[in-house]
Amino acid sequence: IYLSIEDVEPAIPRITPASLKNIKETQHIKHQWDHLGEATSRCINEVLKDANIADEYSMMMAWEHYLNNHLSLPFDAEITESQENVSLHQGEKVKIHRIIVTDDHYGVIMNLRQSNNSFDFPLCSIRVADETSNNYKIVEAYNAWFSNR
Repeated sequence: IYLSIEDVEPAIPRITPASLKNIKETQHIKHQWDHLGEATSRCINEVLKDANIADEYSMMMAWEHYLNNHLSLPFDAEITESQENVSLHQGEKVKIHRIIVTDDHYGVIMNLRQSNNSFDFPLCSIRVADETSNNYKIVEAYNAWFSNR
């Protein structure tokens, strides 16, 4: 079949550049955590579903709200990374008691205890001891999000 230019009618574009940009952004938001695994991605998306993803503080507050409502406190944990000015070291066992605050640099800060000492420590430097608990899955998802944000 041969068509001449007179036989062809111009088509109306179905997607505008603006709508294409919107589609790309929507798909990026929906799938940006997929590389972390299905369960982790699902948890992160659940936490951030109502947060403004363009605003890191909004996302951190969404995490704080989710953790307050879903973590079973207290729980046993282990330090995964030492912090300056705190006498806790990697591998030490602690008990997590409550959420203190959300900091824009360190993320969610937890109150933990070791022996008779109390410390405020970033959740991103803590691993839940019981790997079968719901706390473990939630904290691992938070840590994956925090280190990949």
